[in-house]
Amino acid sequence: MTQAKTDDTAVNPAIVVADGGFGVTLFRTLMPNAAGNIAISPLSVSLALQVLYNGAAGTTQQAMAQTLELGRLSVQDMNAANAALQASLLNADPLLDIIIANSLWTQGSAGTVAAAATTVGVTDSVASAATFTMTMNRPFLYAIVDGVTGELIFLGALMNPS
Repeated sequence: MTQAKTDDTAVNPAIVVADGGFGVTLFRTLMPNAAGNIAISPLSVSLALQVLYNGAAGTTQQAMAQTLELGRLSVQDMNAANAALQASLLNADPLLDIIIANSLWTQGSAGTVAAAATTVGVTDSVASAATFTMTMNRPFLYAIVDGVTGELIFLGALMNPS
């Protein structure tokens, strides 16, 4: 994998388009079977699967590229784009902490399971900023998108607001 670049390295828009397209497709796949509220991090799922993509070959790699909507991005281009994207997100705002963690483990006879987590932490200076009240009394969709890169960080649906 390519080392994280400095936060001034331009992010290849192809990775943002791929992650967003994959994320929306995943969300649309999960929605009909959701029994209640749903929230996913397309960024985390994409990054975890792209780690696996690095080790795939042949028809498996082709199928993964299609599923991840990578288009013409080579493995090297994808890794470089992810390094620039992560550097941009991790250094975007001194008042926000974005933590991206990916791991891979095996779970008994079920085979290999990939998992990822993305968290957004807010520093005290943001928490003390002006606040507002929002009444969530009906279902709605929401997305958290990075304002600089356009990367889709979180996507969700509040189906049961009670």
